[in-house]
Amino acid sequence: MHSSHNPMAYMLGATRPVVTINGRRPVEVEWGETPFDLPAGNHHVRVATHYHGEFGPVELSVTLRPGQVTTVYYRTPAGRWMKGAIGLAPQRTRGMVAVMAICVIVIVVAVLVVGLVS
Repeated sequence: MHSSHNPMAYMLGATRPVVTINGRRPVEVEWGETPFDLPAGNHHVRVATHYHGEFGPVELSVTLRPGQVTTVYYRTPAGRWMKGAIGLAPQRTRGMVAVMAICVIVIVVAVLVVGLVS
């Protein structure tokens, strides 16, 4: 399991992802690589981060063959209201375009208000 967050979301560095495999007891893991030794077969992986409640929950079904090594990648979203990203390849941060658009709108409105007041 490889978990990560966008560096702009620095406050998530103080949190940890929580991994649940096959509905068993959730395990809090460090950011980055965390190995899990699982038998061959079908496995249901659920990952979320806890930051003022559950943040970026996602789920993935993974099938392992005997002796197979697989990395599952988890990435938190850019916004609290979004799901994270999970897959068998490195994931991008979901919602970055929306968050950047909101920031631009706020800046434009602030500049317009300051311009009208001056």
